[in-house]
Amino acid sequence: MKGTTVKKREFNFFVFHKIGGLLTVIKEGISIALAENTGDINKTQKHFLDIAYRNVNRLTKLLNNNFKFRSLASGEIERVAEKEDINEIIKKIQKEIAVLIKEKGIKFVFVPDKTIPPEATFDGDLIKEVLTNIIINSINFTEKGSVTVTTSFKKPDIKVAIKDTGGGIKKKELPHVFDPIKLMRLKNEVCLGLAISKEIIRRHNGKIWIKSTPGKGTTVSFTIPV
Repeated sequence: MKGTTVKKREFNFFVFHKIGGLLTVIKEGISIALAENTGDINKTQKHFLDIAYRNVNRLTKLLNNNFKFRSLASGEIERVAEKEDINEIIKKIQKEIAVLIKEKGIKFVFVPDKTIPPEATFDGDLIKEVLTNIIINSINFTEKGSVTVTTSFKKPDIKVAIKDTGGGIKKKELPHVFDPIKLMRLKNEVCLGLAISKEIIRRHNGKIWIKSTPGKGTTVSFTIPV
């Protein structure tokens, strides 16, 4: 049974890389055409090439997220616990998304709790992925107003809350935001970002939850023990 599981993982890994490689080739081909390195293109051609390029990006992201979600759920990705500073991680993300914030024309507010113990131990890379997923989601769904990130500490947990002034989540979708299959049935699209985030937080023995009011915004919060 163990040998069968290993072979299945190897096969999945092989398929993932094969498909990923093909998508990279397609993406590069479209990029060359868009740059007009193969000849002039008209507006109509550019329009459809742009659509193709965006959808290749979406497909690549979906493939990567699917592989990561399966790997996390099966325990193939190990959690590396080290001393980390949650506030510094958020500051780095803030710098990385500065251009996106400017383009959206919204405010990004960070309110750090400086009393969080410096000996906090968690996987910085995985928690950064959670934060990036949630923050970018909040930015994408906020047309005006702000996205506010707050950290706090109440022994034994660090808490992070990401609050936006976006359109909120529909009442029928809210109970299923962490379940990609049920959400796909409701929205007809695959959303794995929050499912991946939940799995990462679960592996840190933490909790994650969402509060949202349609038309008023959403707050995603999570805790991880020090």
